Amino acid sequence: MPDRLSFADVPGSMDYLNTLSPGDLAAKCALNLALVDGAARQARQPVYDFFGLGFREQHHVTSFSIGIDRPEIIRKKVLAARDYPVLKLKVGVPDEKAILTALREVAPTKPIRVDANEGWQTKEQALERIEWLARDGHIQFIEQPMPQTTHPRDLVWLKERSPLPLLADESYHSATGHGALRRMFSRRERKAGQDRGRERRVRSLESRPRQRVENNDRLHDRDECPDQRRRASGRVVRFSRRGRKSSDDE
Repeated sequence: MPDRLSFADVPGSMDYLNTLSPGDLAAKCALNLALVDGAARQARQPVYDFFGLGFREQHHVTSFSIGIDRPEIIRKKVLAARDYPVLKLKVGVPDEKAILTALREVAPTKPIRVDANEGWQTKEQALERIEWLARDGHIQFIEQPMPQTTHPRDLVWLKERSPLPLLADESYHSATGHGALRRMFSRRERKAGQDRGRERRVRSLESRPRQRVENNDRLHDRDECPDQRRRASGRVVRFSRRGRKSSDDE
């Protein structure tokens, strides 16, 4: 197999790996990251320049993830993350209202990205929770409101009624599912394990020649490690009504 993998042809290498197995995305991701790293090193470029992603210092900002915990611990976590301009709050549990209340006691107006972690089991429950969250006034969007096994018609129903944008995470597996997701979600989060690694992420970004990509604040979690202040060059893709991606930067 090593002679079928090449820094000079990362897409071809990934196509070869896909002939070996239709799944095993975590293993493919690891190999893809190694191939991309090697290709970028040979080109003497950082990965974001190798892909032409247009990274700009101080523009792509990480959010700090606040995990599910008791209200008193939530308050401590939010205080520890005071330097982060955006928080990501995990919900989808019975005491989620107490969790948000605790956060707001410490950070009344800080922008929040809410991750329901597939926690709302019906479309009606999800809509009720999203309407409640929308009344906060400082929540940017809702990530993965329902399980990835949810029937598409329920997600379409929810998107049509949601007062906040819906972002796909666990429901997004590869670029091939891009078209169907447009009907169910407003945006999608990209992670290294999705799109079979970073090279596939770029293929997905470039899958339609007329699409534009939104340079938005990075959705990547700095999972409760306030000493890690690194910037990230992540991207969020937003679907427009006509199926084209649009950019808030333009």
